[in-house]
Amino acid sequence: MYEDSVDPVLDAGLVKTWEDSYVIDANLRLEAAPGHTPGSSIIHLESKGDRAVFAGDLMHGAIQVHEPHLNSCFEEDEDTARASRARMYAYAADHNALVLPAHLPGHGAFEIRRGGSGFEIAAWAPFSRT
Repeated sequence: MYEDSVDPVLDAGLVKTWEDSYVIDANLRLEAAPGHTPGSSIIHLESKGDRAVFAGDLMHGAIQVHEPHLNSCFEEDEDTARASRARMYAYAADHNALVLPAHLPGHGAFEIRRGGSGFEIAAWAPFSRT
């Protein structure tokens, strides 16, 4: 798949590759979040002092907030996935950033805080479904 789908785009010079972090503009930044799959990343958004983190594939269940050491069956590198998840949670808790997970059913986002030996959901974002 890589050879017929990704290589041609790379060869045509249509891809911006990066490592660690990539600033798109003053409000939007990509950060490497390895462990789930190669190239896995999260997106940081900041606007007028408000912050949000789009979690991508770092979490697949709300239990992973309370138990960040738990992995899904999809992680390619379990230890690195744990470290990436813990780093994202710490950033969100320390900077009051809204977490927007890709794979949690129901609620669209939550606020997180440090609690006990890890983290806890402080509040679910009050998004309207209408």
